Amino acid sequence: MQQEKRNAREAAKKAKEKERAKKAAQRAAQKSARDAEKALQLSQRCKRKASQPSAQSRKRPKRVVDATDVGEALEGASAAPSKSTRSGRDVKLPDRFK
Repeated sequence: MQQEKRNAREAAKKAKEKERAKKAAQRAAQKSARDAEKALQLSQRCKRKASQPSAQSRKRPKRVVDATDVGEALEGASAAPSKSTRSGRDVKLPDRFK
């Protein structure tokens, strides 16, 4: 009778050990999958977006016109009569159309 109890206890013990081993293997697999996922997330998190050049640097600076050039341009423009629209706004034609 004691021998039977001992055998039953040993069988139960072996079954528990097998279950523990299965669970441990399962946990290890889940952990490795989680770690791999985290490693991917970390590498993505550390990346930063490429800096883009500012819009102002692309703009060309406006050309500075000398005061003498402005005076000469006004004298030449006053010689020709200015055209106006029906509403009364003066029409300025570019030099290439004159």
